[in-house]
Amino acid sequence: MLCNSYRNPALTAKMAASLDFISGGRLEFGYGAGWKKDEYMAYGFPWHDTPVRAEQMAEAIRLMKGMWTEEPFSFRGKYYAVKDAVCNPKPLQKPHPPIWIGGGGEKIMLRLVAGYADGWNSGLYSPEVLKRKMEVLRAHCEDVGRSFGAIEKSWHGHVYVSPSEEKNSRFFNAWVETFRLRRDPWLGRMSKEELRRSCVIGAPEECIQKVQEYVDVGVTHFMTFFLDFPSLESMKLFADKVMPHFR
Repeated sequence: MLCNSYRNPALTAKMAASLDFISGGRLEFGYGAGWKKDEYMAYGFPWHDTPVRAEQMAEAIRLMKGMWTEEPFSFRGKYYAVKDAVCNPKPLQKPHPPIWIGGGGEKIMLRLVAGYADGWNSGLYSPEVLKRKMEVLRAHCEDVGRSFGAIEKSWHGHVYVSPSEEKNSRFFNAWVETFRLRRDPWLGRMSKEELRRSCVIGAPEECIQKVQEYVDVGVTHFMTFFLDFPSLESMKLFADKVMPHFR
């Protein structure tokens, strides 16, 4: 996921087009409006309220789509402008690489997903929370005249698979403590129970059931982060015992 605020969108369009070209058309273009205020402050980027950052991102996406599909391309918006811009080579994927938008804000971000995204990267949510957000996204799609089914939906979260409940609890508790020490603004709003419900952790049978819950609410892609990395033990168990149930 790229943050719109960190690069001029014309430059981002050029970089993305080149990457899609040299990779043989394999780029999945993830984009977000930005959320981590302390990172903005640390690197000297101007920080704006959510509506402004979201408006900037939407305008940037319109600009990038134009550069990927037209030539030369001119655009003048509230925040960005290009004149007779050339973007060569063009992306191999037509009309452009799939655009994934990250974020779960129900009033602003999910409406932008409905309007601009080929895929939605949902973040760390429990199946119950994600089900509600899916319905919000469906309503936004109806409002803008977009097919809800045309948008891929991902769950982005943490996984640990082990027959040992002691190991499962140890890795989960260590992960929570790491983020508590960092004072993470996202996880800090969630209880430990909600966090556990928002992860795929347990014996293989439990993980199969949990993944199925996500599939049942509409998830089509899974972006997994294994709590015991760089060990491959949990990843291998997931590949051998869980994934075959969903092929």
